[in-house]
Amino acid sequence: IADRGVYSAGEGLLSFVFRQVENVVVVGENSGGAVTFGQVSTHQLPHSNLRVTLPIKLNAMVDLEWREERGYYPDLWVPPVDALNYAVAAARKGTITTQKELPAGYFEAAFVTERRMKSNWTTGNEKTIAESVLIITTSIWLCSIVFSTVKKKLKR
Repeated sequence: IADRGVYSAGEGLLSFVFRQVENVVVVGENSGGAVTFGQVSTHQLPHSNLRVTLPIKLNAMVDLEWREERGYYPDLWVPPVDALNYAVAAARKGTITTQKELPAGYFEAAFVTERRMKSNWTTGNEKTIAESVLIITTSIWLCSIVFSTVKKKLKR
């Protein structure tokens, strides 16, 4: 089960485990799309004492498909609020099958449908992690160009 709340390491799980294992069906919506950069490292700038967090890993996808802010698509698109309920119902009906036969009565237990919890920190307007990383990385890159240019001019 995946939705836009699955990102970064969770997408690594989707990519490197689920996509390489047979008989796995991902149900829900596309993942969050924070896959290009990873393993952040925090540094403190010497003069301003500003703390900066930068990614130290660049993930190159084997299929060269750009997934940043788009994520991985599921095998079955289902609204995330209903994904768990759909997956259980589909498995009980046999729509989503298992490779091995399940024991008798496996799905007989009562199933209480899931209700999505609301997070206290999301407002719907926040920037994604990928946007934040891109903005910080671009800002530092531009600052380094400016400082390098100024330093060269001061040496002349």
